[in-house]
Amino acid sequence: MARKAEILDISAVQHWNDLSTLMIDRVKEILYFDTFSILTIDENREWYQKVAGIASGTVFFKDLPYKGSLIEHNVDKIEAKGEPLLFTFSQDFSRFRDKNIINNLKNFGQRQALVTNLKVGQLLLGIISLDSYKDGRYHAHDFPLFQSIAGDIALAIQKISDTGKPGAV
Repeated sequence: MARKAEILDISAVQHWNDLSTLMIDRVKEILYFDTFSILTIDENREWYQKVAGIASGTVFFKDLPYKGSLIEHNVDKIEAKGEPLLFTFSQDFSRFRDKNIINNLKNFGQRQALVTNLKVGQLLLGIISLDSYKDGRYHAHDFPLFQSIAGDIALAIQKISDTGKPGAV
């Protein structure tokens, strides 16, 4: 299936900072968020890292184990459903090895997230999460727009990775 035309202009994206700027300057006006995270996953699905985002109380991290993580759980769930995931921070995270990161977000007021995989073709690059301090901000009718945004962000990640910049996927 052919991808729809880009809704984001990714031509200026050369570095991870450019991607964060695009998210704040453009995506936030299209599909509002309080915070966001972009996580990349290595091609063997052994580790993940946060490469872009704004979130209260969190820091950038790298080389966290993928197996047994909430990230793995969400990727699998999104792949099985074939659509983004509405995620609430009210659930129990104790079974996930990265529960401390998630609980930290919860403690800083995160209430709901809209999460989807970042893919170019069949290649999984990572996930994107738009987060809200408000319950009920996101709904299923947001899925098509969010998937289009995620497609553009995935292309931008691939572009950054292809430049060979430090921190590339």
